[in-house]
Amino acid sequence: SSLVAVLATSLRARELAAGGDRAGARAELEALVARWPAAATGFFELARLQSALGEREGARAHYRRAKELDRLRFRAPEASNEVIRALADRHGSVLVDVQARLEAQAPLGRVGRELMLEHLHPNALGYFLLADAFYQSLETSGLLGPAPETPAPSLEAARRDMPLTAIDHLNAAQRIREITSDFPFRPQRVEVTYPEPTGPVEEIARDAYREPSHWLAANERLLQHYLQRGEFAKALVVARVTARVLPGEAAPNRAAARLLARAGRARQAVLYQERALRAEPDDLATLQGLRRMVERTGDLEEAARLAERVEALEAAAAGPPEPAPEAGKRREEDLQKDLQKDLQKDLQKDL
Repeated sequence: SSLVAVLATSLRARELAAGGDRAGARAELEALVARWPAAATGFFELARLQSALGEREGARAHYRRAKELDRLRFRAPEASNEVIRALADRHGSVLVDVQARLEAQAPLGRVGRELMLEHLHPNALGYFLLADAFYQSLETSGLLGPAPETPAPSLEAARRDMPLTAIDHLNAAQRIREITSDFPFRPQRVEVTYPEPTGPVEEIARDAYREPSHWLAANERLLQHYLQRGEFAKALVVARVTARVLPGEAAPNRAAARLLARAGRARQAVLYQERALRAEPDDLATLQGLRRMVERTGDLEEAARLAERVEALEAAAAGPPEPAPEAGKRREEDLQKDLQKDLQKDLQKDL
């Protein structure tokens, strides 16, 4: 049958390529797609060979063709994208070309495991690039308004700042192993267990995976681990993630603010310290910390206003001043002092 012939030809081409005869493999596959132009396997194998040869455009075109012909629809057909582009053009809408953004980042323009968890969902880097594509489109279109005074961070700095901890990365990887352990990724289910931890971070992540309700406690353990080791950049990621989950609590926001201030990011530190102050408006230490952070941003007027609030809180904490003595009593004390002075003079004369 045609299916058997397609599979046999594909296997023969693979063997030729593995043996170093890439020209022979190409000839087999080009003959295959010419004879069976509806066979997704032929285009897929030809795309793989072209990827290995570094033929970026040809590989991308044949991968797309294989996707279009695949009878097991895992991804949207190109026709869907064309409809979206046409509608955006007709109505003057901002088009965010996520496909182009991912292809630009992917090796040889092929969106694969480097950016995807499986057939549908991007991995952390894939989602980051997707978000950046939206950001760039919004900025270019002017929908974000005037440019802020503080320039946006570089792409690499923003990537390092993603709100994902080691717990998130490790446990997402385990979840994907479980999802892909059965059909349609495997013909039969394969048992998957959590990998044995090789260190304290993996141990913390495993405990959080087994008891999802302990996620906050696990992040606190991870934060302390990084602080003890002096890994402040990693500690900052954990602190900010926790503060975002608990925006109305003072402690996690104070921790994030202090680590941001330590990293020289005073403007961002202020945002978290203000949250902490809203949670505990009468906390003197939090207000003092906010004043120092605002001062580092160069906003001296606001820093002065906060200094006045600090003085008011300090005065309130000290309590009311002792009342002044009554006029009559004060006069009596003065007379007694004068009398003592006169007696001392008299004694000196007698001596």
